Amino acid sequence: MPPELLQKLGEFQDELDKLSSAVAKIKEAGEIAKESADLTKRVIESFKKLVGPVEKLIADVEKIDFTRRFDELFNAIQSIKDSIHNLRDSIDNLKVELRNKIEGEHKETRNIFSSLIEKQNSEIKLLKILNVVLIIIVLALAIISYFK
Repeated sequence: MPPELLQKLGEFQDELDKLSSAVAKIKEAGEIAKESADLTKRVIESFKKLVGPVEKLIADVEKIDFTRRFDELFNAIQSIKDSIHNLRDSIDNLKVELRNKIEGEHKETRNIFSSLIEKQNSEIKLLKILNVVLIIIVLALAIISYFK
């Protein structure tokens, strides 16, 4: 065989080898694409299984009237706040009433004690006067009986 033909056959063989390598890579890429397609199918199936519950959850959340609930919570908190304020005012009023009552009773008790002490002082003065009179009478009787 002529050398040119051998050279051309060698080049052709090289091209065939390249083509064979390319075919093997294409087959490998096809396998990878097939595996990727299978994986994509499994992901889609999993996604479909997840979508149902998520859609139900979204529907349930959309049914909730958050504005009304927040208004109710706000009103409840405001009511509690008002109750606490009213209770604080009531306690303050009770403190004032109790203080006034205690002060009134203290004044009344002091007046009663003052009047009792004044009465006792008057009685003590009267007793002192009676003692002096009795002493004078006893002395007078003693003097009279001494001179008889």
